[in-house]
Amino acid sequence: QALAQAGCSSSAFGPDFDTAMLVIEEIDQSEEADVEDAGCSPFEAWVASRLASATSAVEIVHLIGAQDYMGSNASEAEARKRLHAFARHPQFAASACEVIRMMCCKRKVMPPFPFATWLQEKRASGATTVQAKNCLGLPMSTSVEETVTVLEEFLSESKEQVTLARGLNGRVQRYDKEGDALIVFHGIAKPQWVFQRDFSKLRFVEVASRWEGLEKLATEERAWEILHSMVPAPTFVEQPPRSKILKMEGVEAVAKRIARSQRILVLAGAGISVACGLPTFRDDDLRPAIAKEFGLADADEVSHIETFRKDPRPWLRWIKDLVPSSERPRQPSLTHKFVRCLEHRGQLLRMYTQNIDTIEQMAGITNLMECHGSFATATCTKCGERVLDASGVNLAVSAGQVPYCAVPDCGGVMKPDVVMFGEPMPPAVMTGLDEDTDAADLLLVLGTSLNVAPCSLVPSIVGASGDAPRILINMEKVGKDTDFECFLPGACDDVVAELLQHLGWSKEAVPEVVD
Repeated sequence: QALAQAGCSSSAFGPDFDTAMLVIEEIDQSEEADVEDAGCSPFEAWVASRLASATSAVEIVHLIGAQDYMGSNASEAEARKRLHAFARHPQFAASACEVIRMMCCKRKVMPPFPFATWLQEKRASGATTVQAKNCLGLPMSTSVEETVTVLEEFLSESKEQVTLARGLNGRVQRYDKEGDALIVFHGIAKPQWVFQRDFSKLRFVEVASRWEGLEKLATEERAWEILHSMVPAPTFVEQPPRSKILKMEGVEAVAKRIARSQRILVLAGAGISVACGLPTFRDDDLRPAIAKEFGLADADEVSHIETFRKDPRPWLRWIKDLVPSSERPRQPSLTHKFVRCLEHRGQLLRMYTQNIDTIEQMAGITNLMECHGSFATATCTKCGERVLDASGVNLAVSAGQVPYCAVPDCGGVMKPDVVMFGEPMPPAVMTGLDEDTDAADLLLVLGTSLNVAPCSLVPSIVGASGDAPRILINMEKVGKDTDFECFLPGACDDVVAELLQHLGWSKEAVPEVVD
């Protein structure tokens, strides 16, 4: 999951993914000769290495997210031909990795290739370190870079036309947060701002040492994960309470509000899965006993990422009975189906779940943010290999075994893509919350203790963002008195059953969603 969000900035060096994938979709036999005549790009070298390690071309097409463009019945030979043609296409050969990286950001998955491959492509394309960092969403460098103009005119910050002699030298004094450059040109007393959109009119020349930091990072096995931790994410702080809180009373009043809301934000915790046979986080906590067995200082160390890297067994022992498996089939609760019903009716802005059990996916909820990851996918802690179907990993864990990577000669431990203590929450969750707390016209908080930030701050932030009512459905009252306009006590499924009755959303109305 780690790269999953390591930088989602748009890039001046990468074409749109859909446009690029049309190359894969439209390749025909007449283009095969060109494929064999061109040079080898970093992306093509990576494809060749995966093929040599017994990964099929069809699997690689899936890894880069191009399966929908190639067709479900494509043969292995056809997949190879299309991959190589895409890798050597004149329009995309220099930016294939960047195109796929941007697509991975949007899909919130990790790029399938090493960071070193992406970096090699960037250098070959003529990008500078600043431009490479900008693509990744990293803070701008303030170091000075030598520049040489290759065109005569560009616009200054004041929108005045500045005419420069061809070949005029200058030095970048600094970059601002937008990535624009303040340049001191030789012979011009006043520094000139050059917008990022005009960088193509300059030729940036920098010494090789500027790349040393990125190249050192490229040697790290967890490079994408490290990058993910470096990308600034929105920060949340508790907001002042609303000056006026309009209290709502009872299930009927909440049902009426739900019926007329169009952008409902749902925040859910373990309480919605209790009816599915799953315990809440604090029920029957086995971590103290596991910590004692493995000689750990306290229970929290069992679920800490540093402990997992040293010895995965404590955490795997703890989650053994929590992972989804065919031996313990689970069905969505009525509350899960209710949220799916909101989505079906076009009323769900987004659901943010703190659960990792994947039951939201089973319920068919697609407008979903899994704040702490899930057991649906898994990643090798050594080579970074990611499996999009972690059922095999989960089966091994449920059987009390340590799951290992299937890549030849790797031997790394496969870790379910669950956020452990010591790991940051995906930036996409933070960014999404930043946008959705502003857009919501109703907040439903379901079955959570509201003890863990930033989710615990959501009621406060929604309260400061507008007048959207905030409803808590939980066994006990949590948060502050000023966090909610209404509290409906009880088990989530029981309260939801009453809401459905008042809403009149019967089985006949949405048979595939609500039983």
